[in-house]
Amino acid sequence: MLTLLTHANVFDGEAAVLHDDPNIVIENDRIVDMGRGVSEFDLRKDVFTPVEVLRQATSINARLLQMEGRIGCIGPGAFTDIVVVDGDPLADLSVMTRGPAGMPLVMQGGAIVRNPIS
Repeated sequence: MLTLLTHANVFDGEAAVLHDDPNIVIENDRIVDMGRGVSEFDLRKDVFTPVEVLRQATSINARLLQMEGRIGCIGPGAFTDIVVVDGDPLADLSVMTRGPAGMPLVMQGGAIVRNPIS
């Protein structure tokens, strides 16, 4: 069973009850809130560890979609986007929500699409 953890049930306290569900995922790949409110990462940081949140955004989705090895991972043949962040998301998950200013390098499909340093 897939558990979709939404903004509403996080604020209603259901997240703590669902914490042990291995199938909780982030419903989209929009990491940053784009100025429209709170990001998925911000919503989950008080209930889940940073590793759990990152897995909810990547490998758990891949497993539930039966696409392990193709999405949600980095490896040969995977459909991987790579985002380099300014900081350690395992120590401070908010580095994933800072938008372009906190993401000095973005790769999609093996090509660098944003690199303000070069």
